[in-house]
Amino acid sequence: MIRSAVFLLALPVLALSARAALDAADTLQPQNTQKAGEEPIPAEAALKSVKVPEGFTTTLFAAEPDVRQPIDMKIDDRGRLWVAEAYSYGEWKKKGQDRILIFTDTDGDGRADQRKVFAAGLHHLSSIEVGYGGVWVLNSPELLFFPDANGDDLPDGPPKVILDGWTVDAKHNMASGLQWGPDGWLYGRHGITTPSMVGKEGASLEQRTFMEPGVWRYHPVDDSFDVVLRGMTNPWGMDWDENGELFLSGNVNGHLWYGLPGAWYERMFGAGSWPHDYERLNMIGDKPHYDSSGDWHKDWTRPDKGRNSANDMGGGHSHCGLMIYQGDNWPDQYRGQHFMCNTHGRRINQEAVSPLASGFVGKHTGDFAMMGDEWFKGVSLIYGPDGGVYVSDWSDHGECHDDDGVHRTSGRIYKIVHGGGKPAKVTQDLAAKTDNELVALTTEKNEWFVRHARRLLAERARGDTQTTGPVADKVRAIFHNDASPVNRQRALSTLQAAGWLDDADILAASGSQDEHLRTAAVRLWLDEHAPTDQEHARLLEMAAGEKSAHVRLWLAAALQRVAPGLRWPLATALVRRTDDLADNTMCLMLWYGVEPLVAADFVQGADLFAACQFPKLRQFIARRIASDLQDPEAREAFDKMLAASATNAALSADLLAGARTALTGRTGLTAPAAWPEAAARLLAGTDAAQREAATVLGLAFGDAATLESLRTRLQDQKLRAADRAAALHTLCLSGAADLRLLINNAWQEPVLRTAAIREMSRLDDAPDRLLKAWDELTPEQKSAAVDTLTSRADSARTLLDALAARKIQRSDISPGQARQILVLGEKKLTALLAKTWGAVTTTSGEKQAQIEKLRKLLTSAPATPADPKHGREVFTRTCATCHRLFGEGGQLGPDLTGSGRKSLDYLLPNIVDPSAAVPKDYKMTVLTLTDGQTLTGVVPAEDDQTLTLQSLTTRERIERSRIAKVEQMTYSWMPEGLLTQMPETDLRDLVAWLQSDGK
Repeated sequence: MIRSAVFLLALPVLALSARAALDAADTLQPQNTQKAGEEPIPAEAALKSVKVPEGFTTTLFAAEPDVRQPIDMKIDDRGRLWVAEAYSYGEWKKKGQDRILIFTDTDGDGRADQRKVFAAGLHHLSSIEVGYGGVWVLNSPELLFFPDANGDDLPDGPPKVILDGWTVDAKHNMASGLQWGPDGWLYGRHGITTPSMVGKEGASLEQRTFMEPGVWRYHPVDDSFDVVLRGMTNPWGMDWDENGELFLSGNVNGHLWYGLPGAWYERMFGAGSWPHDYERLNMIGDKPHYDSSGDWHKDWTRPDKGRNSANDMGGGHSHCGLMIYQGDNWPDQYRGQHFMCNTHGRRINQEAVSPLASGFVGKHTGDFAMMGDEWFKGVSLIYGPDGGVYVSDWSDHGECHDDDGVHRTSGRIYKIVHGGGKPAKVTQDLAAKTDNELVALTTEKNEWFVRHARRLLAERARGDTQTTGPVADKVRAIFHNDASPVNRQRALSTLQAAGWLDDADILAASGSQDEHLRTAAVRLWLDEHAPTDQEHARLLEMAAGEKSAHVRLWLAAALQRVAPGLRWPLATALVRRTDDLADNTMCLMLWYGVEPLVAADFVQGADLFAACQFPKLRQFIARRIASDLQDPEAREAFDKMLAASATNAALSADLLAGARTALTGRTGLTAPAAWPEAAARLLAGTDAAQREAATVLGLAFGDAATLESLRTRLQDQKLRAADRAAALHTLCLSGAADLRLLINNAWQEPVLRTAAIREMSRLDDAPDRLLKAWDELTPEQKSAAVDTLTSRADSARTLLDALAARKIQRSDISPGQARQILVLGEKKLTALLAKTWGAVTTTSGEKQAQIEKLRKLLTSAPATPADPKHGREVFTRTCATCHRLFGEGGQLGPDLTGSGRKSLDYLLPNIVDPSAAVPKDYKMTVLTLTDGQTLTGVVPAEDDQTLTLQSLTTRERIERSRIAKVEQMTYSWMPEGLLTQMPETDLRDLVAWLQSDGK
């Protein structure tokens, strides 16, 4: 065991005396909730199972009991490894057991031989970072700073609360990832499950910042907080390349991302906080590390048409600890390569990143390391002063949600070096070096020295203690004179972090022959201040004539940050260019920048529409203006777009496509003045798409001719039944006077009867008519009838009375439809439901008993082997309405392809008790309409005028004027009891399919 010393801050959460706390800190005996007898192989055996390329050596730097639950690690200015231990993970109880440790390898043999406890008594600990005279700690709900000005590894006093409001309900999607950026800010990340409201301690809700999945940063001197980018699922790992470009690793919906400030990225689920994103950026990996055919990466190139195993493709969907190797120990072929731990694949993935259009593409180049230990759960990768790489291993069984219990008494940290390693260059604390020595370190090959020297220079400059003008001049001389563009980039970042940057530096960078320095100039204008008149002119010059697509991309990103007076001319110059029309990243970044401009000035937005060369961007502008047509200025802008597109087929198509998206489902709007003439032209034209769009717009404006054309369509039996059903629904929404006649006529046609049943909730006699015809209805029609009858309390009561009288069968009402009755909220109706159909919910004890019963059944030897092919059929009729698996199924619930479905410990709790830990975006939403109808589903999108509701069978955009009340329930849309009602054979086969590789 490592020689150990204890330095503990007795936090207020500890109810122990200071001495007792000191004694307890290093004698902690955490409790495992893993099943008895399930243990990892010994650490030394795990070390022997590690496979790395020839020439590399792996050592066991530290292992249990000296380190356990290593959720994060950093290296300080002395080359020592700091580790955060998170014992709260998995159960999230505020026990105050989380700790921060310091490890030292005094003889350079790759194994720690000294260990200290710096702080204990923490809870919900996820990340640490060292600098500015202390230690920064994410200990949700707080970001803390532990002062240690004299560097004696003993906190100088109680921690300071820097920010609070970080959610403690997000579980494994917590706030995480403290890391110094090249700009001098402290960066962090946030997961998707539950948002945070971040602010200073004691701040009101209005003073706080809404933080959803994405990246944020905090400035240690200015005391300011900033949201950098939004999206992804659970970004866990980030790094900057030699040009200061940010990259991230992530989980579930993509493993490698390029981080642009102000960008919105694809989420696993949910609409996010901005209703007008319209489309989001995707990951930059050319293919995923597992096969999930047909879902979010439908446009990515797959290696073949068959299904590849996760092992062949990279190991799985969950990734942590992105490291861009820029050390000086590994061979040069690895420099600049992106490495990340594959959580379920028990390996370290390697990706080669290269430019593509304005951005980047990452290509999987194989796996750098394979870990033979089945308990390996890699979390972090970092390189140190000797260029060797540290790999932290959470060391637990199962998948990252820990549904099978948490093994808290294990944890390993490996070190991987090439050629046996070499002594570290740190012979003293870097903080003890002179300013000139630190400046010299900013040109070291090993980026570790560059980053630490930059931060130390910034600390001194910002603190105004030692650093003087001549030091800034030495850094500036590197920027202006060094032959290496990388060193010039490093110097520019040092000038920024230290506060030494001036206008002449940025202008010089903007005129560089190196595109990365020109990019840096734009990034600095975006980040530091409003440009001067000279800089203003230079930005517009670059927007019009810049040859680099990457620099143009950053000009698009700058739209969100530059002064309002510059945004319009900068935006106009960029949207006029034809260089980037095939570049979707450029198009979306332009949209994120121009949307606030369009929203603030619709009429000028119409001019931008006419000038724009990007078809998709034109559609987005038209959609944004059309979404607010209740505003007279929006109608004026729409008239301008109609005029501009009257003789331009491309503009006309984009205007109508965007407006159609905005106005689908809308009614009662005042038509723009130019609309009647345009409508006559469009409806008489030969372009079917434009006629369809004109019909949608005409309905929104209450155009009589449009309503008549829908009646004609409804009666045209040559059309598809789906098109006629859509016409019926639209006419019903319009409040047509002959509503009953329309529904009755549709009822008479077998192909329209289901559609007619879905509209019958508008008729008072619907319950009697449907129940009278019950035996004649098909299964599909019966399901539609139950949906209709359960949308109102009185008709639901009639349905249950019929069930009590055995006029219908219990099986005619699905668990989901039974829950729909439950949400109507009438006690007598709920009691009648329980009496006639049965209990919709069960107690936690009953659920646990069901789980154990099913586990016993599924682990016993069956009479005949389970049949995954039949299980696929069971999945299709039972689960595929909501869930997607191997590219097939619905999108009401989470995609199951990348989940932990191979484990019964994951499957059974999530199916039997789906509401136990359901994200906000999957909770059931109940809409009560103004006509008394109640609808249930999830809300995938909403804006100021409409809300989109996704149910089991329909996806409908509903005007807010039709909604009397919106309620989000505490439970999942997914009903309970799905498995308990299933025949044993179907159950076994379904589970076999869920646990399969889709073959």
